[in-house]
Amino acid sequence: MKTLILLISSLIIMRSILTKNINVNIDSGSGECAYINSFIKRENSYDCCTQSGITCENNHIIKIDLQDYYYGGPIPREFGKLSNLKELNLRNNHLNDSIPSELGFLSQLERLDLSHNQLNGIIPSELEKLSNLKELYLQSNKLYGFIPRELGNLSKLQFLYLNENSLSGFIPHEIGKLSNLKILNISNNSLKCPIPYELYTITKLKIMYLLII
Repeated sequence: MKTLILLISSLIIMRSILTKNINVNIDSGSGECAYINSFIKRENSYDCCTQSGITCENNHIIKIDLQDYYYGGPIPREFGKLSNLKELNLRNNHLNDSIPSELGFLSQLERLDLSHNQLNGIIPSELEKLSNLKELYLQSNKLYGFIPRELGNLSKLQFLYLNENSLSGFIPHEIGKLSNLKILNISNNSLKCPIPYELYTITKLKIMYLLII
C-alpha cells in the first residue's frame, strides 16, 4: 500500500513538473512573446512576461505599457495576434510608418495609446472592430486623410483624442453615435465646418475641443 501511495505521489509530482515546463514554453519566444521580443530588442528565448511594462495572465499577454521607452521603428503587425490584449500603450516611442490595420483584431482591447509618435498615413477603418475600446489616443502624430466614419461604431468609447495631426475633410456625423463619449479632442487639424448637429446630442460629452476652419 505504501508503495502504491509513493508511486501515485511520484506521478503527481512528475505531472506538475511537466505542466510547468509546458507553460514556460508557451511564454517563450515560440509563443506570444515572439511578437514582442523583436520590438523590445530581446533574444527570441526571452520571457517577455518578466519585462517591466508587460503583464501576462494565464500564459497570455494582457497589457503592454511601454510609454517613453523610445524603441522606434514601425508597430509590428503581429501585435494584432495578441487576442487577449486589453491595453496597448506605446506613447512617445519615436514610432513611424502607418498604424497597422491588424490592430483591429484586438477584440478585447480597452485602451489604445499611440500618441506622441511620428506615425503617418490614414487612421485604419478596421479599428471599428475594437468593440470593447473605451480610450483611443492618436494625438500628436502625422496622420492625414479623413476621420473614418467607422469610428462611430465604437459604442463603448469614452475618450477620443485625434488632435495635432493633419486630418482633413469634415467631421463624420457618425461620431454623434458615440453615446458614451466624455471627451472629444480633434483640434489642430485641417478639419472643415459645419460641426455635425449630432455631436450636441451626446449627453455624456463633457469636454469638446474642435478648433476647425
